[in-house]
Amino acid sequence: MTDRGRADLAGWLGQVEEPAPFVQSTLFTKVVVALLAYDETTARRYLAAQRSAHLARMRALTAAKDDSDASVADVAAADYALAHLDADLLASALSMSVLRASTDLMELRTE
Repeated sequence: MTDRGRADLAGWLGQVEEPAPFVQSTLFTKVVVALLAYDETTARRYLAAQRSAHLARMRALTAAKDDSDASVADVAAADYALAHLDADLLASALSMSVLRASTDLMELRTE
């Protein structure tokens, strides 16, 4: 990989995805690319940053649904988004576990 390519890749990996209901495939892609191009530490840093963004969004949604002016539709929409964000957090953690296990397995095969 060229220095420019590595710099562009680092920039892309440094961008946290906006927490939204369907970002899981992008999250997974970034974790895989970080593992392949860099290392597990880089992938973990990305996941930690993404987790922080998701948790901040979840706190904002919880506050919005607890607002006394929130309509039933607002509460339902917030609950829907919260469920998806929670699932993304779980899937990210599971993805990292699976990738770590496969990395460990590959290391055992090369020994």
